[in-house]
Amino acid sequence: MAQYDLGDVVRETGRFTDTAGVATDPAVVTFSYTNPSGVTTSLVYSTDAALVKTGTGVYYVDIPASIKGVWRWRWLSTGTGAASTEGQFAVVITTMRAGMQNLIDRVRVLTGAGAAEYTIGDRTYWTDSHLQDVLDSNARYVVDLPLAWQPQQISGTVTWLTACTPYRDFEEAPGTAVNSRFVIRDGAGSAIGTALYTPNYRSGEISFGTINQGGTAYYLTAYTYDVHAAAADVWLDRLAHFQDWYDFAADNQDFTRSQAWDHAMAMERLMRGKVGANLAANAGGDLRVSQFVRVDLNR
Repeated sequence: MAQYDLGDVVRETGRFTDTAGVATDPAVVTFSYTNPSGVTTSLVYSTDAALVKTGTGVYYVDIPASIKGVWRWRWLSTGTGAASTEGQFAVVITTMRAGMQNLIDRVRVLTGAGAAEYTIGDRTYWTDSHLQDVLDSNARYVVDLPLAWQPQQISGTVTWLTACTPYRDFEEAPGTAVNSRFVIRDGAGSAIGTALYTPNYRSGEISFGTINQGGTAYYLTAYTYDVHAAAADVWLDRLAHFQDWYDFAADNQDFTRSQAWDHAMAMERLMRGKVGANLAANAGGDLRVSQFVRVDLNR
């Protein structure tokens, strides 16, 4: 099914021929379309200016995609070249944030999700906007997270150029505003300029170039995403889609469509087993975790 963004103008073209395949103008050409709200618009050539002829047997209508959901259309002609055909297209709202593209691409890699794999009701799966929704449901908002320095020896001097966090897979949206989705602040709570550092959003490492930071205390406020949990949710939704994919035999052929269910189940479990991978096992640097030992238990 074709897919368009809300606000697009969708052109549907009809071509008519006689029984010999030669382009011809039917006696009457009509076109109708129904929006997702169920409102139908009917147009007749030579009566309605919106139905345009560009050549012998070739007509088109431009449809303003003003409502999200599935739109249905139908061409109908009578007389020489009498025919009818129908189809549909989906209109979606794309509100993807710029810093989410790499995370969305990773979920696609982990799931093999197509941008218009299937449609349920008026929603087409899996648009970027929809995958962003799934990722947002598997996000953690970390506030004033201390950065751990990775001191290094340069010409015999301890230098602080790289810091890291115990998290990874951040939204790529650095800024200094209060509502920024990736912001670093100093000990006084002031946001530092984004030109001073370069983050590796996937690993959680932050480089401060060649300027020694001297172990200055910095704090990160940002959104970190569990891409494996998001992928598991996508596979789980697929299970619902595949639940009526039964096996059957026809024309001496066997079709085991239930394998799609089995595969989705296995992949959901695999991805679910990797949930939490956005929390690094070892943050490195000068962040240390002490082992807690119970001493109040009788042995």
